[in-house]
Amino acid sequence: MIVLDTCLLFAVFDENDLNHEKAKSIFKRIFKGNYAQPILLDYVYSELLTFTYIRTKKFDLCQKISELLNDFISKKRITFIHTPSEIFWKANQIFLEQKIQAQKRFLRSIDSNL
Repeated sequence: MIVLDTCLLFAVFDENDLNHEKAKSIFKRIFKGNYAQPILLDYVYSELLTFTYIRTKKFDLCQKISELLNDFISKKRITFIHTPSEIFWKANQIFLEQKIQAQKRFLRSIDSNL
């Protein structure tokens, strides 16, 4: 399994992103079968659309991304996973129990779900 990440997907869809060409290359390799079936979590889907709008202010790009991802999902090229409530709350607990210190890396809330 390969979990698709917001940063990769954003770079694929935003032609102005510094990593656009590299991300497109990775994305193509994923769909040529070089890796396991790609998985998209509901949180990543939501984060991607929010992040895209905040960075670009282009609602039409958000719509395009949504349509393309929905097409991949409906054709079973991407497995879409809804996070069950008990996992959501456990991830929230993991996130909140972290001792965030300036010198240490910490999990973003969305990463706690992985």
